[in-house]
Amino acid sequence: MTTSRFLSSLVVALALTGCGSDEPHKTAPPATPPPAAAKKPVAPRPAGPPQSACIGKWTTGTTGTLTCTAPGQGAAFDKVAFRLDRVCVNDPRVTTYTAAGKTVTMTLKPEGAQHCAAFDGIAEVPESCSCVAPAGGDCKAPADGFVCLAIGHSAPAGG
Repeated sequence: MTTSRFLSSLVVALALTGCGSDEPHKTAPPATPPPAAAKKPVAPRPAGPPQSACIGKWTTGTTGTLTCTAPGQGAAFDKVAFRLDRVCVNDPRVTTYTAAGKTVTMTLKPEGAQHCAAFDGIAEVPESCSCVAPAGGDCKAPADGFVCLAIGHSAPAGG
């Protein structure tokens, strides 16, 4: 093959690959979207002891009385079966509650906008919660008042 013939072939090959033909360039088809993730079924809440709660809200003074309710409409609150799981308050100055004539000091831990103490199901029904003024502080209620919420469950019969 002569040099001129080789160069001619090379020029033609480059022209064809560089310019293409009269047909439009094919583009790759759009990627198929990934299949939607299957929603996980929501597991039913395990059947456990019914929840009960005692709540107190007050705007004056240092102490608020708690009112206890049982689950469901019209269910009577059973003081004997109640087991205290946790107490949550809206102000870290509310650090004690009374139960059966004794005062219990709570070790509160922040949980978002509230402060909670764990009690692991002790047989105790809080009757009131109190603000304890820190050194140099006071117990002036916040704008929305003090709130104390005792959450527990009813012990199974015989337990």
